[in-house]
Amino acid sequence: MKGFLYFGRLEREKWFDAILSMIRMFLYRGELPFSLFVFGAGSYEEELKELAGKSKNIHFFGWKTLPEIKRYVENCDYCLMPSTFLETFWLTALTAISWWLPVIWYKKGGLVPFIEDDLNLEDCEWLCTDEKLFNCVTKLLEESTKKRKPIVDIKNYSKENRIIRFLPLIWKHKKILLASDFINKVWWIETYIHDVKDVLESHWYEVKIW
Repeated sequence: MKGFLYFGRLEREKWFDAILSMIRMFLYRGELPFSLFVFGAGSYEEELKELAGKSKNIHFFGWKTLPEIKRYVENCDYCLMPSTFLETFWLTALTAISWWLPVIWYKKGGLVPFIEDDLNLEDCEWLCTDEKLFNCVTKLLEESTKKRKPIVDIKNYSKENRIIRFLPLIWKHKKILLASDFINKVWWIETYIHDVKDVLESHWYEVKIW
């Protein structure tokens, strides 16, 4: 049985509700045909627990550290990240790939180099994210049971290299405002915001976070 991993906030802005809707589509047809391992916390916890009560294949662990999450990676084949937002970057995706888990997501923004074509929700049939996710997962379940590794290469990735590729876009500006819906150092993307500030300041930019 294939395994799918999700780790992050269980919130609407992360489109976790699309994962819940996809689960309901499968449960409408019978038992969930894959294992789902969820790590995180948020407003959708109760809905997830309700669905977990209907399927033994849903495993919810709450918020855990990355080393604790990594212990379950051997049970997983793919990582689910169905956010439709134009993400400039998401460290969670690189973390999953570094664990040899291909990522299912929209191939746009800063993630274009990291999402494989057949896992790109942008190209899946239907309009809604939950339906796209359902179709993508259905096709993957029909494939060979052999576990595959990501084809993208992140061994040369570094924070400094990421910023160097970003510099041509901002070279005319010396004052930069980084805006985020959450700026405290929790989870991953919020930590990245602070990393960007530190690196840009090392290149003599004046940076503020809002």
